[in-house]
Amino acid sequence: GVGNALELAEKRRLDEAVRKQLEKDNAVAEACGYYFDGAGKVVYETRSIGIDFNDIDKMDCIILVAGGKKKAESLLAVSRSIPNGIFVTDEGAALEMLRLAGK
Repeated sequence: GVGNALELAEKRRLDEAVRKQLEKDNAVAEACGYYFDGAGKVVYETRSIGIDFNDIDKMDCIILVAGGKKKAESLLAVSRSIPNGIFVTDEGAALEMLRLAGK
């Protein structure tokens, strides 16, 4: 799953200082405990059950799932960091991703 970085940081009760740093680093996405900026750069990581981001290059197939127009920015950021990923989403998110990407 993929979601909004700041919403998930709050939901996961990350320390206030960490949340402020995520804002300062322009974090827009979270997936498997990794927080990404708009360019797809990992700006913070937490301990999480799931995929170790350092192992992604070794994987043949990565499937990411998220839906809703509000997740478009997050999906776009993660797609920049995981170019070999398969993204499963809905029409609203897909159209908004295209709009944000200038397509």
